[in-house]
Amino acid sequence: MALFFLSLVSICQSLSCLNSLGEARDYWIMLKGPTVANIPPVPGKSYIYLDDQDLGYKFAPQPLNVSSALVNTINQINADKSISFIAYK
Repeated sequence: MALFFLSLVSICQSLSCLNSLGEARDYWIMLKGPTVANIPPVPGKSYIYLDDQDLGYKFAPQPLNVSSALVNTINQINADKSISFIAYK
């Protein structure tokens, strides 16, 4: 049991929140913009972003599906084949 716990801790420590530039952050918060609003760059794929380095919410310059903090954070999970599941709270 102790070996399982230690391996789980080492996996969790290797993952981190990444911003749109791929830099590690303590946390980030994203709020997706509504589809009906005409918010640049792409309606329905725009979002408001905040992380531990920014002092205020701002609209991100790129769409949600292109090199966003969400994409970068999930890509590191997809790249590590030793991770079979993720739980968060």
